[in-house]
Amino acid sequence: MYQKLTARNQMILGLVCLLLGFLSALLLRNPVCFAVGGVLCGLLFILHPVHPATFRSPYATFLLRTLGWVLVVASLIIGYAL
Repeated sequence: MYQKLTARNQMILGLVCLLLGFLSALLLRNPVCFAVGGVLCGLLFILHPVHPATFRSPYATFLLRTLGWVLVVASLIIGYAL
């Protein structure tokens, strides 16, 4: 019943969040929706950093969390600057 979130599924879920945020911002003409989609995608990687098994770095979790923060900050800057 409960499926574990794999790296592939997490990437797909993040892209869906970004796409839904972009489409809702485009249709509603409200750039805040894009910022919300980007923040949700970034928080997904901050709170649950999953990396593929082939990515054998001791800093994998740190890198994913850092990139999650970069995505959150970038989406807030872009979303509110439009």
